[in-house]
Amino acid sequence: MPVTEVLIMSLTAGSDIKDTNSPAGKIVKDLVDTLHQQDGFQRARLGTQVESPDVLQMMIDWDKLESHQKFMNSDGYPPLIKRVGSLASSAPTIIHVDFATTEGSSPGGLTTALSAPVTECATFYLPSQSSSFASTAHSFMKTLMDNAQGVLGYAYGWSIEDVEHEGLGEGKKGKAFLLTIGWQSVRAHMDYRDTEAFKNSIDALRKEIKGASMYHVELTAA
Repeated sequence: MPVTEVLIMSLTAGSDIKDTNSPAGKIVKDLVDTLHQQDGFQRARLGTQVESPDVLQMMIDWDKLESHQKFMNSDGYPPLIKRVGSLASSAPTIIHVDFATTEGSSPGGLTTALSAPVTECATFYLPSQSSSFASTAHSFMKTLMDNAQGVLGYAYGWSIEDVEHEGLGEGKKGKAFLLTIGWQSVRAHMDYRDTEAFKNSIDALRKEIKGASMYHVELTAA
């Protein structure tokens, strides 16, 4: 089953990952080059969050979870991660998301969403995986696609791992539902949020959740 690794890492001050000749850029390039050599690796995209330019995000597609696990268990993984970790101002977070099998979502939709000029990443936290929430998300996205200007495509899926979030309660874990939406611009998304269509549909999406986050990221193929 295809799976997407989502890596989020706050960068230390002065880490210019966009300059491939900078120390930080060379480390990220080394990571990307190594990924391309792994069995089961399919593609990767990376970029920084619009609202927090010091936060790196990578979306890495694997043919299956076991391929990534095999890479993590290899002898070359610890020294590579030590180098990558030297760029981090805090511990990175990694989750795996199944975008492929969720009803209403598809790998093609994910490609469109992540290839857009800007990608909205909305994460919703629930105590457990919920078919009713997935159905509500599908209705929410149908309304968005019917009414928004500048939207290009979307995909969503559940985290494979259980994750922590303050909304779930101290020491408790649940599931994350990640919704990725490709937009022509951040402005296009913000304009849609001002519409009655958005306001009338978002409340249903919020009923089951225990917490949420949303930001935009500009991703490029790596």
